[in-house]
Amino acid sequence: MAFSKGVMLYDQGNKQVALEKFREAIEYNPSHVNALYNIGLILEKDFNKIEEAIENYQEAIKYKSDYPEAWNNWGLALVRLKKYEEAIEKYKEAIRYKPDYSEVWNNWGLALARLEKYEEAIEKFKESIKHKEDYLDAHNNLSTALQITSGLASKESVKFTRP
Repeated sequence: MAFSKGVMLYDQGNKQVALEKFREAIEYNPSHVNALYNIGLILEKDFNKIEEAIENYQEAIKYKSDYPEAWNNWGLALVRLKKYEEAIEKYKEAIRYKPDYSEVWNNWGLALARLEKYEEAIEKFKESIKHKEDYLDAHNNLSTALQITSGLASKESVKFTRP
């Protein structure tokens, strides 16, 4: 009940009360992976509490290791902390459980691009597009990486599309 209320409140834009409802759901069921995941999302995206968000993604994964969305968001949070190599490890886990998860392939490519590993990033962007042909962010990121590797643009003159 608290979880459903949290979802409704979040959809209505009441993020603080939604966070409280998700926490209430955890009090009743400490292994409620969706509540843990949603707490992480709110903390990361709405309150910029990255470390605390990561703790919630970790906790969700502790109860459900095959939770690719939690692995992905853990990776995204690590990217925000500029921990690109660690983020890549989380993306690998997400792909292990959901090989056609195009957003993760794109995010993996972005982490590689931050490390200036553009050739590897290109492969990840292509893989993303393979699974979702109309994924515009991946197309843009592929184009950007190709421009950099071909010398048509400098890394300072182009921007990757972030999630």
